[in-house]
Amino acid sequence: GFVVAGREPASMPEVAPRNEIVVSAGGGAVCIGILAAALAARNQSRHGHLLWRVLAGPNVSADDFQRLLRDAGPGAVVERSREDFAALLDRALVSVSQAGYNTALDVVRSGARPVLVPYAAHGETEQRTRAGRLRDLGLAVVVDEADVTPAALARAIDLAASREQWPRWDFECDGAARSAALIAGLIEGATTDSSGATRAGRAA
Repeated sequence: GFVVAGREPASMPEVAPRNEIVVSAGGGAVCIGILAAALAARNQSRHGHLLWRVLAGPNVSADDFQRLLRDAGPGAVVERSREDFAALLDRALVSVSQAGYNTALDVVRSGARPVLVPYAAHGETEQRTRAGRLRDLGLAVVVDEADVTPAALARAIDLAASREQWPRWDFECDGAARSAALIAGLIEGATTDSSGATRAGRAA
């Protein structure tokens, strides 16, 4: 099973309307282009009337953060990281983010529809592989990092938001507990074998 934080995914039926587009970038050091493009995409999206919330992260420079604030305009909010990120996702219609392990799992389990822009610089393939697999399962819309423009993000957000059928995430997410149980079983088995061998040696 996948290893995730100890939190139940959003329950069904929905208890609140999904009326936000949440754009996040982890620490934010390498994602300023995605954040800026997402803000510019709002005016090109059919869902621009929703609240667009951009989480810049602690590593976005002060100058870049101020630029995002200036570009936000009415109906958009720019903030640093939020401790209640999971709760924000629970009321998000679409989440725009990279495809890191923790972020991807947080998004797909929340019920928000992911638009993933996998990090691919310096030959990295992990996020691209993960995003491609989620896309193949119908669980994400993917925009290649090299293709990020306001128009491309607007199209991807509209596609994710408007698709009538969207699969639910139903994979096992208790990997931490199951791994601990397996390790405990191995330790117990090793201890039992060692005790049995000791007794046999004494009998001989």
